[in-house]
Amino acid sequence: MDELEVLQLAGMLEDSGYRFYLEAAKHVKNDKVRELVTHLAETELEHKEVFDSLYEGLLADKGNYDDSYLFDEEVEKFFRQLVSDAVFPEPDAVPKMVQRLKTTDEVLDLAIQAEKDSIRYYEKLAQETRLAKTREVAQRLIKEEKTHIEDLQNMRDA
Repeated sequence: MDELEVLQLAGMLEDSGYRFYLEAAKHVKNDKVRELVTHLAETELEHKEVFDSLYEGLLADKGNYDDSYLFDEEVEKFFRQLVSDAVFPEPDAVPKMVQRLKTTDEVLDLAIQAEKDSIRYYEKLAQETRLAKTREVAQRLIKEEKTHIEDLQNMRDA
Protein backbone atom coordinates (compact mmCIF):
# COMPACT_ATOMS: atom_id res chain seq x y z
CA MET A 1 0.00 0.00 0.00
CA ASP A 2 1.20 3.49 -0.70
CA GLU A 3 0.90 6.35 1.79
CA LEU A 4 -2.37 7.68 0.35
CA GLU A 5 -3.95 4.25 0.63
CA VAL A 6 -2.76 3.86 4.21
CA LEU A 7 -4.16 7.27 5.15
CA GLN A 8 -7.44 6.53 3.37
CA LEU A 9 -7.74 3.26 5.30
CA ALA A 10 -6.90 4.97 8.61
CA GLY A 11 -9.62 7.54 7.96
CA MET A 12 -12.12 4.77 7.28
CA LEU A 13 -11.06 3.03 10.50
CA GLU A 14 -11.71 6.18 12.50
CA ASP A 15 -15.03 6.76 10.72
CA SER A 16 -16.12 3.24 11.64
CA GLY A 17 -15.18 3.86 15.26
CA TYR A 18 -17.15 7.09 15.21
CA ARG A 19 -20.24 5.27 13.89
CA PHE A 20 -19.86 2.48 16.44
CA TYR A 21 -19.61 4.84 19.40
CA LEU A 22 -22.53 6.97 18.21
CA GLU A 23 -24.68 3.87 17.87
CA ALA A 24 -23.52 2.53 21.23
CA ALA A 25 -24.49 5.83 22.87
CA LYS A 26 -28.07 5.31 21.65
CA HIS A 27 -28.32 1.88 23.28
CA VAL A 28 -26.54 2.06 26.61
CA LYS A 29 -28.71 2.85 29.59
CA ASN A 30 -25.95 3.95 31.96
CA ASP A 31 -25.53 7.74 31.73
CA LYS A 32 -21.81 7.68 32.54
CA VAL A 33 -21.14 5.05 29.88
CA ARG A 34 -23.23 7.03 27.37
CA GLU A 35 -21.20 10.14 28.17
CA LEU A 36 -17.94 8.22 27.71
CA VAL A 37 -18.87 6.61 24.38
CA THR A 38 -20.19 9.96 23.11
CA HIS A 39 -16.83 11.51 24.00
CA LEU A 40 -15.04 8.64 22.25
CA ALA A 41 -17.18 9.20 19.14
CA GLU A 42 -16.02 12.81 19.11
CA THR A 43 -12.36 11.82 19.40
CA GLU A 44 -12.71 9.26 16.59
CA LEU A 45 -14.12 12.02 14.39
CA GLU A 46 -11.17 14.26 15.32
CA HIS A 47 -8.78 11.44 14.41
CA LYS A 48 -10.50 11.01 11.05
CA GLU A 49 -10.11 14.73 10.38
CA VAL A 50 -6.38 14.47 11.14
CA PHE A 51 -5.96 11.62 8.65
CA ASP A 52 -8.06 13.46 6.06
CA SER A 53 -5.82 16.50 6.49
CA LEU A 54 -2.66 14.39 6.12
CA TYR A 55 -4.17 12.80 3.03
CA GLU A 56 -4.97 16.17 1.45
CA GLY A 57 -1.49 17.48 2.26
CA LEU A 58 0.21 14.45 0.77
CA LEU A 59 -2.00 14.61 -2.30
CA ALA A 60 -1.09 18.28 -2.79
CA ASP A 61 2.60 17.36 -2.50
CA LYS A 62 2.18 14.81 -5.28
CA GLY A 63 1.05 17.47 -7.74
CA ASN A 64 -1.09 16.05 -10.53
CA TYR A 65 -1.39 12.62 -8.91
CA ASP A 66 -4.72 11.00 -9.74
CA ASP A 67 -6.21 9.50 -6.58
CA SER A 68 -9.63 8.85 -8.09
CA TYR A 69 -9.02 5.10 -8.02
CA LEU A 70 -9.20 5.27 -4.21
CA PHE A 71 -12.83 6.32 -4.48
CA ASP A 72 -13.74 3.64 -6.97
CA GLU A 73 -16.60 1.54 -5.62
CA GLU A 74 -14.60 -1.69 -5.71
CA VAL A 75 -11.51 -0.18 -4.05
CA GLU A 76 -13.64 1.43 -1.36
CA LYS A 77 -15.42 -1.88 -0.81
CA PHE A 78 -12.04 -3.60 -0.45
CA PHE A 79 -10.88 -1.01 2.12
CA ARG A 80 -14.16 -1.30 4.03
CA GLN A 81 -13.63 -5.05 4.15
CA LEU A 82 -10.13 -4.56 5.56
CA VAL A 83 -11.53 -2.29 8.27
CA SER A 84 -14.35 -4.73 8.93
CA ASP A 85 -11.93 -7.64 9.27
CA ALA A 86 -9.62 -5.65 11.51
CA VAL A 87 -11.91 -3.72 13.84
CA PHE A 88 -15.50 -2.71 13.05
CA PRO A 89 -18.15 -4.15 10.74
CA GLU A 90 -19.36 -2.41 7.60
CA PRO A 91 -21.03 0.91 8.49
CA ASP A 92 -24.49 -0.43 7.62
CA ALA A 93 -23.97 -3.39 9.96
CA VAL A 94 -23.04 -1.33 13.04
CA PRO A 95 -26.61 -0.75 14.31
CA LYS A 96 -27.45 -4.47 14.18
CA MET A 97 -24.18 -5.38 15.87
CA VAL A 98 -24.76 -2.91 18.70
CA GLN A 99 -28.36 -4.08 19.13
CA ARG A 100 -27.11 -7.66 19.63
CA LEU A 101 -25.02 -6.52 22.59
CA LYS A 102 -27.15 -7.29 25.63
CA THR A 103 -25.26 -5.56 28.42
CA THR A 104 -23.25 -2.44 29.00
CA ASP A 105 -20.25 -4.67 29.76
CA GLU A 106 -20.57 -6.26 26.30
CA VAL A 107 -20.49 -2.79 24.71
CA LEU A 108 -17.46 -1.84 26.79
CA ASP A 109 -15.66 -5.12 26.03
CA LEU A 110 -16.21 -4.69 22.29
CA ALA A 111 -15.02 -1.08 22.51
CA ILE A 112 -11.88 -2.17 24.40
CA GLN A 113 -11.13 -4.80 21.76
CA ALA A 114 -11.68 -2.28 18.96
CA GLU A 115 -9.28 0.17 20.60
CA LYS A 116 -6.67 -2.60 20.94
CA ASP A 117 -7.11 -3.49 17.27
CA SER A 118 -6.71 0.17 16.33
CA ILE A 119 -3.48 0.34 18.33
CA ARG A 120 -2.12 -2.66 16.40
CA TYR A 121 -2.96 -0.94 13.12
CA TYR A 122 -1.30 2.32 14.19
CA GLU A 123 1.79 0.51 15.48
CA LYS A 124 2.17 -1.14 12.09
CA LEU A 125 1.54 2.20 10.38
CA ALA A 126 4.19 3.92 12.52
CA GLN A 127 6.72 1.21 11.67
CA GLU A 128 6.06 1.09 7.94
CA THR A 129 5.38 4.69 6.93
CA ARG A 130 8.04 6.68 5.15
CA LEU A 131 6.56 9.99 6.26
CA ALA A 132 7.63 11.47 9.57
CA LYS A 133 4.32 13.35 10.00
CA THR A 134 2.28 10.15 9.54
CA ARG A 135 4.53 8.35 12.04
CA GLU A 136 4.12 11.22 14.50
CA VAL A 137 0.33 11.13 14.19
CA ALA A 138 0.22 7.34 14.51
CA GLN A 139 2.32 7.46 17.68
CA ARG A 140 0.11 10.18 19.15
CA LEU A 141 -3.01 8.17 18.35
CA ILE A 142 -1.52 5.07 19.96
CA LYS A 143 -1.22 7.04 23.20
CA GLU A 144 -4.77 8.34 22.87
CA GLU A 145 -6.17 4.89 22.11
CA LYS A 146 -4.40 3.53 25.20
CA THR A 147 -6.10 6.24 27.24
CA HIS A 148 -9.42 5.20 25.71
CA ILE A 149 -8.78 1.61 26.79
CA GLU A 150 -7.98 2.73 30.31
CA ASP A 151 -11.16 4.83 30.46
CA LEU A 152 -13.27 1.97 29.12
CA GLN A 153 -11.73 -0.54 31.54
CA ASN A 154 -12.27 1.81 34.47
CA MET A 155 -15.91 2.25 33.46
CA ARG A 156 -16.37 -1.51 33.11
CA ASP A 157 -14.72 -2.19 36.47
CA ALA A 158 -16.70 0.50 38.33
